[in-house]
Order: sequence, then structure tokens, then C-alpha cells
Amino acid sequence: MICMTQRDSPTIRRRQLGSELRRLREVSGLTGPQVAGLMEWDPGKVYRLEGGKQGIKPKELRELLRHFGVDKPEQVDEYVAMARAGKQPGWWSTYGPLPKTYETYIGIETSAIEIRTWEPILINGLLQTPRYAEAMIRGTMPELSDGQVEKQVTLRVARQERLSATRMWVILDQAVLYRQVGDLPTMSEQYESLLQASRRPELSLQVMPSSEGAHPGTRGQFTLLTFEDGQSVYSETPAGEVYPEGKYALACERAFEQLVARALSPNQSRTLISEVASQSQSRWPGAS
Repeated sequence: MICMTQRDSPTIRRRQLGSELRRLREVSGLTGPQVAGLMEWDPGKVYRLEGGKQGIKPKELRELLRHFGVDKPEQVDEYVAMARAGKQPGWWSTYGPLPKTYETYIGIETSAIEIRTWEPILINGLLQTPRYAEAMIRGTMPELSDGQVEKQVTLRVARQERLSATRMWVILDQAVLYRQVGDLPTMSEQYESLLQASRRPELSLQVMPSSEGAHPGTRGQFTLLTFEDGQSVYSETPAGEVYPEGKYALACERAFEQLVARALSPNQSRTLISEVASQSQSRWPGAS
């Protein structure tokens, strides 16, 4: 019997099933296009299924498994249970309709055992205080109603609570510390929260000093999500969120290693955050 754990999510169940379907296809000696022909699917559906980007109905799955030579009832039932688990609502569904890409990210993030992220513009969402998050959401999505903003903030806090024990490595650009999001009390609270978070044993927090100039991170934000069975890359672009793979994923891995080497150490980063916090009043004298 398959049970959903706190780290589990429908997204991860789809990924797990997809990996198994790829393995079974390869063992059977069939190619993706051949499977698509047997099932009367468009070829892209096979790769969406194997990548965990699409679910599958139990009836279709049973037929697919027959083509792979899987006919033992207990095995078939196990795969069908995985498919059904992949269609269950995620814990985040209680926070109302969300963009599909955001739902996908939360589902993947929930099951990560390590999160490494480069943030050149804003404080990472998992380190934002509620007031900072509210100011950021209102500023970037002015079309949202007060109720929608409140749900987004509550969801962000819930994500933080669920991932409180997850290993994280965050590198912030120094400019992030100087970007005023909200009023001065909001920023003061955010600085203090960052300092407290930086002392958590499961978190490594570094700051990339402006003096480093051009470096691999200047090309944009990205997040490396590591799972027990592999790794994924999440990247934000003006067109939306994407999950690149292959050479881009390897490039992000190498870029993060370089960022770690060039950024301030955790102790130096804490010192810089403290200095920026103490200077904030004089930097924004008109803030209230």
C-alpha cells in the first residue's frame, strides 16, 4: 500500500511512476515512438509521462503495462496505486487555485532533500518574513485582491514550516540587501530574520559582494533541487518558470560551485547583513 508522507506529494508520485515506466520501456526494448504507436498517443505524451509532467488513467496504465510485459496482479496494482496517488490534491490545494507551474514547483520542492538557490533580486521565499512577503507580492502582482495576497502569504509561511528541516544553501546578491521591499520596519524585521536563519545548522547563507562584478550568477536566478533519486533545476524567467535539464542543469551545477567559492563566507555574510541593517535608518531616512 502506498502512503503519502509529509515529504511526499502528487508531483513526486508522478515522477516516481514516470521513472518506473521509462525503466520498463527500456527493459522491454521499446522506443518512445513505438510505445506511442502501440497506445495511439502523440509521441510527446510518452516523454511527458516518463518525466512526471503528466498523469495517466488506470485503464491506460494497465494497457501500457501489458505492452511492457508486466502482468502480475500485485505489480500492476502497485503501479496503479502510484498513478492514483499522483492525481490526489496536494496539501497546497487548500490555499485556492494556483498557477500550474507554481503548483508543480511546490510539489517538487516538498520532496527535496536539499535546496540550493542563487537569488540576485529578492530574498528567497523560504526566508521571507510575512510582512516582506506581503510587500513583495503586492509589488509584483498588483492585480491580486487583498484576500488573494493573504492566501499567498499564508501559503509561503506553510512552505517554510514544511521545509524547516530541509538542508538549504542560499546565496544572495549584495544588492538584494539594499533593495527596500516594504517600509523600514519590514526591512529591519527581515534583516533580523535573516541573521537568525543564518545560525540554523541546516542552512548555509552567503552573500555575493558587489565587488565581484560579473560572474556566472549575473545571468539570472536558479534553484537546484536535490532528491533521493536525482536532481532537478528550477529557473525563473520573464516568461514564467521552467525546469531545464541536460546541459543547462550541469551548467547551473557548475555555476553554483563558482558562486559558493566567490561569495563571502557565512560568518562574513552575517557581518555584512548586520552592517546593512544598522545603516538602514540613515539610508532610508524618509521610510516609515
